[in-house]
Amino acid sequence: MKMYTLLMFASVLMAEEPIAVTNQEALKSKENQEVTVTGVPNASSSISKDGHYFYNFDGTTFTVFCYRASAELFPEEKRPTALIGKTIKVTGKVTTYQEKLQIAIRKAEQIEVASTQPAEKTPTPAAADEKKK
Repeated sequence: MKMYTLLMFASVLMAEEPIAVTNQEALKSKENQEVTVTGVPNASSSISKDGHYFYNFDGTTFTVFCYRASAELFPEEKRPTALIGKTIKVTGKVTTYQEKLQIAIRKAEQIEVASTQPAEKTPTPAAADEKKK
């Protein structure tokens, strides 16, 4: 038991930093490996008519996907529409579907809400100029 605990502790210490969902190059290099990604689901994140969950992100074609059978067990706070605008971390295996990178998840525990506050938006140049006035 001590060896198992030591190995688990060591794996936590050696855990890699989450990869931004917009970093396609890094995600591609981790294809077929389990990683943690971080991003902010956008307004196109949804539940399909078939009941599958899609978590989509700005600036990338990367998607987090969940089959209906698993999604039905998710609590309300882990559903796509509840996470729009919040920073999340998702852990799972990076795969390719129809030439796009994705992580298919099966458990709500694979999603962690990193920030309960809506992500801050970077001001546009026009907004920054307006603020200076």
